[in-house]
Amino acid sequence: MKEYKRLATLGHSFNIDGQIVSPAEAKAIFPLLNPDVIEGGLYNPGDGVVDPSSYCSALLRSARKNGAKVCCC
Repeated sequence: MKEYKRLATLGHSFNIDGQIVSPAEAKAIFPLLNPDVIEGGLYNPGDGVVDPSSYCSALLRSARKNGAKVCCC
């Protein structure tokens, strides 16, 4: 939790909205979480989720479009 508090403070200095949440608040945000095994969390409403496969495909497509040659070893 000390590290999360440090990261929240650092984030605020860069205008990144983040807040320390209790185990119950974390469960409300992410219902699959077991609040009995955590002390709390750092919640950033601006964070998102990325599908790794789609992300890699988009990077490859953009690289090829801009002249890159992709080699698979």
